[in-house]
Amino acid sequence: MKNISHRLPSSTDINPPYFEGLAINQRLHVVHEQLMLLKEWQHFLCNDQIVASVNIDGPTLMVIQRDAPIRRLITELP
Repeated sequence: MKNISHRLPSSTDINPPYFEGLAINQRLHVVHEQLMLLKEWQHFLCNDQIVASVNIDGPTLMVIQRDAPIRRLITELP
């Protein structure tokens, strides 16, 4: 297994300004797109034991709770 280092995020890394400027429907689109890419690359990521994540802010997470397609994607990923 490869060693991976990760720096601690600063407060701007957690909720970058460009993301705050997006409407909720645009944020959902970004999250959906990221999840689809993870699903597309799932075989590669799992075979090489690479961990990937999608950061989701609070307001977007609240809307995702009512978004069946995105919730389904989340459950399909390891």
